Amino acid sequence: MAFGYGVSVLEAQDDWHYHGNSPFCMNDFKDRKAPMLVIDITGEERYYSLAANKEDVYGIFMGDRFEDTLWEELGGVVMTR
Repeated sequence: MAFGYGVSVLEAQDDWHYHGNSPFCMNDFKDRKAPMLVIDITGEERYYSLAANKEDVYGIFMGDRFEDTLWEELGGVVMTR
């Protein structure tokens, strides 16, 4: 996947509110309590925890199917499959 510079793609480790150490454990991701990636097409959000709580931000959870994600609507381009 490739995203333009105007899109924020964040992981839990990208949250400096926690000094780079995520408060989530692997089971939170396995149990789909927390998304693996957060995609903000506005590019406004820089912190994972703040973006994950917004309604207009898309979360990709562990176990989501690649084919079911509308990448183009999220500002992404599929480079290869």
